[in-house]
Amino acid sequence: MNAEKKKQLIDTLKLQGRIDDRGIFVFNNAKALPGGVYGMILVSIKDETLYLSDTDMSGQVGELLAEVPMNQMKQVKYSNFPLNPYLKFIYQGETYGLGGVGKEINALIDQHTK
Repeated sequence: MNAEKKKQLIDTLKLQGRIDDRGIFVFNNAKALPGGVYGMILVSIKDETLYLSDTDMSGQVGELLAEVPMNQMKQVKYSNFPLNPYLKFIYQGETYGLGGVGKEINALIDQHTK
């Protein structure tokens, strides 16, 4: 993603209240979300909340799928292993399974769940 496209995406997410000035986001493959949702999503962080948004291959931000306060995530498990990165957690009794979200997001989740 080029710098201009990245800036436009961050600006869109800021307008939607789904990202803060740190500009932390990653495109991800949701393996299992509540309601049977799966596929390409965008994971972003604002303050202490993880936002999961629908997206497409062009990077357009769609509907908000979940807003998860990191301090309310339970049974958090993740791996940064290159062959099988993942993030799994439970929020409000529902299981979330994502592809790897990267070390930066995992470190922030650690700060708020440990």
